[in-house]
Amino acid sequence: NGYRNDKTSGVAVADEPETMYMVTSGQYYNNKCCFDYGNAEVDNLDDGAGTMEAVYFGNAKGGLNHGGDGPGPWIMADMENALWGADRVESHEPTIGGLTFVTAMVKGDVSKATATQYLQGTDYGGNDIAPCGYFGCVLPAESSHLDCESKCDETAECVGYVFADASCSGHAGPMCWTKGAMGKATAASCRSSRRVKEVPGHWTIKGGDAQSGELKVYWDGRRAPGYAPMKKQGAIILGIGGDNSAGAKGSFYEGVMTKGYSSDATDDAV
Repeated sequence: NGYRNDKTSGVAVADEPETMYMVTSGQYYNNKCCFDYGNAEVDNLDDGAGTMEAVYFGNAKGGLNHGGDGPGPWIMADMENALWGADRVESHEPTIGGLTFVTAMVKGDVSKATATQYLQGTDYGGNDIAPCGYFGCVLPAESSHLDCESKCDETAECVGYVFADASCSGHAGPMCWTKGAMGKATAASCRSSRRVKEVPGHWTIKGGDAQSGELKVYWDGRRAPGYAPMKKQGAIILGIGGDNSAGAKGSFYEGVMTKGYSSDATDDAV
């Protein structure tokens, strides 16, 4: 079994940046869920992707446990509904073997929206949301793609749009579709598009021998789809998953959780 505190203060919530590390045994672990230390749900339930952010150590692999290469163990991040070693299922994170004591670190940065250029001849099917939805909005005849973009900008959940000029829309004016997500791009002669609010997120895994040497970077990049921005709730857990899953085993010697995305110099001083 593990430990948790659901009534905390000063712990990162929502998409606030956060850094955490633990010193654990490199010899005592298993492939069960989940030997975690970090930020979790305050209701002891699985509240969905991004509602927790904890550092994990073990050799869980398969299903929602995205272990890396070799037999494990690996340092991963439990962000709910999966253990992640990168932004994809096959992380190819190397095994961390042969160490007596391991420093395992996960850092979650604040998510920042980015935009892309307007692309002609490009369509994004699906993920249609109001105000234009699946059937799209017919715009006044003189409208341009910027009028479609304005509709997206006025909608908090909209991340991009697809536009069809009046010459080929099949209607009296241009067509606009507002998107809650931008999936796979496809070529289309009468479609143009722009992603106006991509939120890739950013996080890092570091780890190494707790007794000597520097920490190695195992991942430094974007979050997996659906995990940015984060929805952290601020409970603290140790030795269990966010929903109290208690099948894992491990040894915890010390750990720190703090608001903010720490610098490399600070990490090296741990």
